[in-house]
Amino acid sequence: MARKVRIEYPGAFFHVINRGNFRSWIFETGGARRSFCECLTMGCEAQGWRLHAWCLMGNHYHLLIETPQPNLVDGMKWVQSTFANRFNRFHKTNGHVFQGRYKAILLEEEAVGPVCHYIHLNPVRAGLIGIERLQDYQYSSFHQLWNPRQRWSIAQYGACLQSSGGFADNPAGRREYRDFLKIFSGDQAEQREMGFDSLFRGWAIGGKQFKQEILSNCSDQQLRRVVEAEASEMREPRWGRWIGRGPGFVG
Repeated sequence: MARKVRIEYPGAFFHVINRGNFRSWIFETGGARRSFCECLTMGCEAQGWRLHAWCLMGNHYHLLIETPQPNLVDGMKWVQSTFANRFNRFHKTNGHVFQGRYKAILLEEEAVGPVCHYIHLNPVRAGLIGIERLQDYQYSSFHQLWNPRQRWSIAQYGACLQSSGGFADNPAGRREYRDFLKIFSGDQAEQREMGFDSLFRGWAIGGKQFKQEILSNCSDQQLRRVVEAEASEMREPRWGRWIGRGPGFVG
């Protein structure tokens, strides 16, 4: 498989995804979930990241990170290795916790809102909770959006509200946002129109000009990796298929 592309620049947005090694349930316990959240918040604070959306599922995570400085690689290396060390110490095991390097998809700014919606709907699409009670799924930025007192200082909650109709960040606006998400929770046609089937694939999500501008600043080695990565994506099953079909597993 081609080595994953790592393109960094100031102000970049990334949809970051990874899963447990051999698809294992690394976030099965509350302790593991809390430990990852602690590592994530510490990493965001240290690197100066802005976290626009996040969700932990049974065997994987989704993050939407904005990097004011080009430091995603250093920060994610710290977050994953620190969590893995804690996980192995607690379970008295050794070896890989995550299945290889994380996937980081560059996002054009217009794609930030749709990716937020996609991430927030993961527990619903997995059958873990109904859309009317989505705010009760604790390990997600939607839960924090709904409960302002539980928000992280490093998180940003405006992108999802603005991209769904400019809803206000108040109880009425948050209910309107949940109603907006309800449209997509069971409507495959609406999900396709929003582009949900492409939000976890490829090296970048955005228009042709956006991709060309990024590539124009890449080294020859980075360009080669982009070509290799795209060819690999075409050979592989769709990203979502590595997830099992049972509860807690969704792309």
